[in-house]
Amino acid sequence: MSLNKNTSLLSVQNVRIPLDKRNYKLAFGLNSYVNGSNEVKEGETVHIFVAGGTSREFEIPWKAKQYQKWFYVTSDFAVGGDIQYINVTVKSAFGNAKIDDLTLVVTSDAPSVTLDFTEKEHEQYWLPEIPEVIKDSQDYKYISHSATTYRTKQLVRNYSACYNTRYHNPMWVAYPCHEIYWEGGYKRPVKDPWRPDPKMSESEQSIIYPSNWDSWPWDSETADNYQYWCSLPTMSKYFTRGHLMRSAERGCGDENTLLDLNTQTFYPTNIAPEAYMYVANAGGKTHWEEVELLLPNKWRCSDTLFVVAGCHYGDESLIVYDATSGSNKTDGKSKQCLVPTARYKIIMRTKAGNTKKKINECTADEVMAIGFWFPQNPNFDGKTYVIRPLSEFIYSVSEIEKMTGGTFNFFPSAPEGVKDSYNIADWPGLSDLCENQ
Repeated sequence: MSLNKNTSLLSVQNVRIPLDKRNYKLAFGLNSYVNGSNEVKEGETVHIFVAGGTSREFEIPWKAKQYQKWFYVTSDFAVGGDIQYINVTVKSAFGNAKIDDLTLVVTSDAPSVTLDFTEKEHEQYWLPEIPEVIKDSQDYKYISHSATTYRTKQLVRNYSACYNTRYHNPMWVAYPCHEIYWEGGYKRPVKDPWRPDPKMSESEQSIIYPSNWDSWPWDSETADNYQYWCSLPTMSKYFTRGHLMRSAERGCGDENTLLDLNTQTFYPTNIAPEAYMYVANAGGKTHWEEVELLLPNKWRCSDTLFVVAGCHYGDESLIVYDATSGSNKTDGKSKQCLVPTARYKIIMRTKAGNTKKKINECTADEVMAIGFWFPQNPNFDGKTYVIRPLSEFIYSVSEIEKMTGGTFNFFPSAPEGVKDSYNIADWPGLSDLCENQ
């Protein structure tokens, strides 16, 4: 398999492993051309990740031996915890590489690293933004994406997600915000790089991307029949493909060159049907957009800011079809997708913004959290409605946990009491916005 600017990773999902075997050897052939020469450097040429079938993902070390133009890459690792499935991802750090004969076998060789998965991996709340799953479902698929930053080329976690493969839409996307993620500014590609999530099959995710997605930038998208969800009978137009995490929170730096950190925001994993949206004044920005703008302009700080953006499905009555153009479904591809009845965004950070502490090292007085809950427009007729002020859509994180049915425990490492209340005045710019509406 060739890895290039359009196909930068090879992902093998749901590999069943025996419970009585814990040591494994991953091996494959690698032919990688960097700056015109064939060379392999650990930590630079390719990155290898192993996930516990859900949201936690480890990067594992590897070594290589050269055989003429090819390298034989091996990695010995041990799996800890009661898990039966793993996902393996090989990601090229450059634009030209070939991988062949990937194998995973039980080995007696000593592991170079042990991956600590305990019970269900997504119950390892090792990152402050990842929710604890209280009521799990066989329809939930847990996904994590990593990528390199624009300027310093650091490999960072991008976002983790819980995707409902029956609804064909996301439950939530959890992600960190820090200065390093804005190395590419707020820049969006000259043409939006809609494309499938490589960690899901076509049948699992909404088909809301062009059929020629890998030919970016396209000369034209207008004739493509694989782009949108259809509308409801009461709507005058189709649903907008709404980001949960903004593209601008992962700016690409150069609008003519794709950056994985940004491109991953255009996966269906991070997109939900959008048609509400409540506004404060006629012709003004939606409340969702207002919060999106406060986040980078007023709330980002020296400490990391943690965000969960999610969808709530109050019932299963709002059904649309993907792979449509206007009202034209695609034979053999279009499938039913459920529209969320509300979207929410919850945010946590230190109050001072410069403590250099981890969240679980802070006291309750040092941390603050807040939530926003926005129902979709109940009429779905494509019109703009002047509704209530932003202040009426603000809640504590604990209240949003209840509104989502107690399915998830958000920010499980937050100090006790932080999620139970909020103070609008603690969040720069929010009081002014609420008072002026």
